[in-house]
Amino acid sequence: MNFTYNTPTKVYFGKMNYDNLVSEIKQYGNRVLILTGGKSTKKIAEKISDKLKDFFLIKLRDGVESNPKIEFIEGIADELQEVDVILTVGGGSVHDSGKALSIAMTHNEKLEEYTTDGKLSVPGINNKLVPVITVPTVFGTGAEVSPAALLKIRNKKRVIFSTYLYPRVTFVDCSFAESLPLEICIKASLDALVQGIESLVSTKAQSFSKRFSYSAIERVIHSLLFLVKEGNDQQVMEELALASIEGLYAVGQSTVGAAHAISDPISGRYNIHHGEAVGILLPYVVEANYSHAEKEYDIVKSIFERNLHKSFVTLSEAINSFYEEIGFDRFSIRDKVDQTTFCIDFKEIISESYNGDLEGNPREMTDDIIGDILNKVFGVI
Repeated sequence: MNFTYNTPTKVYFGKMNYDNLVSEIKQYGNRVLILTGGKSTKKIAEKISDKLKDFFLIKLRDGVESNPKIEFIEGIADELQEVDVILTVGGGSVHDSGKALSIAMTHNEKLEEYTTDGKLSVPGINNKLVPVITVPTVFGTGAEVSPAALLKIRNKKRVIFSTYLYPRVTFVDCSFAESLPLEICIKASLDALVQGIESLVSTKAQSFSKRFSYSAIERVIHSLLFLVKEGNDQQVMEELALASIEGLYAVGQSTVGAAHAISDPISGRYNIHHGEAVGILLPYVVEANYSHAEKEYDIVKSIFERNLHKSFVTLSEAINSFYEEIGFDRFSIRDKVDQTTFCIDFKEIISESYNGDLEGNPREMTDDIIGDILNKVFGVI
């Protein structure tokens, strides 16, 4: 057995200990930018700011949106003077924005040049970054422990990646997610589920990464079923938080696949929530991949069967049944995107689906296969 494992982000899991947070920040300096999203996460960020204001110079900036735009990040970088620490409070888009901002504040070129397909790409990113500390308020993407950032550049989702981008520390306090709307919780958690499944069947998967994959899959299925039937509680949110981290750890040692690859142009063009997009794509990608990862997919099907107390002929059938149980509408995208618009964008979406996320997919994708998946998603055939 041969593999490389690297996860430098320090994880504090449990009720927030502000003494620990102060101690971690003090290692880097006195000037702290707290970056957050909308109203609900801003309240949490303000609470944290109040706890820190006696120790540090605090500047709070809110307004990060889902699928954050590169102009927004570069605008913040232009406004700010020097910052010693970026503290991100929110979901994946907030953490991604913090990591991208760290580059924008310390590197000379435009952020677009540091994307994986940019002029400077990964080698252009050095270790002279503003340290990032994350406080997740929703769980699923694993962005709180990830060395990647997804940004919207014009109508495309683009990836910035570097091992230097790993957050230094994350504080996972599940009480911050107690008032989270069920719909958002489901969409975010589906990202962890898809990460678990895609990392499992990746051509780069190995026995160690698969342990994280299986655990993330099991936790998401069991926890979301409990959540929709019994409601939010501390334990179920802890399980989803662990699944988020496990899914990212699995992907970090292997890769994702076609659901993530195809979701990038879809969520970028139509502003679809990332977890919603990969969740919608998953059953169709599984159908396309099935003969190339039959053994692993059948094990996943058995996990669904055990939790749903039903038998299924195919994994895609099991996934769709699970979606019905948790109230996830996999056809919702058809109401959000006009078919005429989709048909105009069709060829470009296929072209943009050939990105780095496709690298570990268990079968080689073609225009025809991707086109067939897209047509099924958007109800064209």
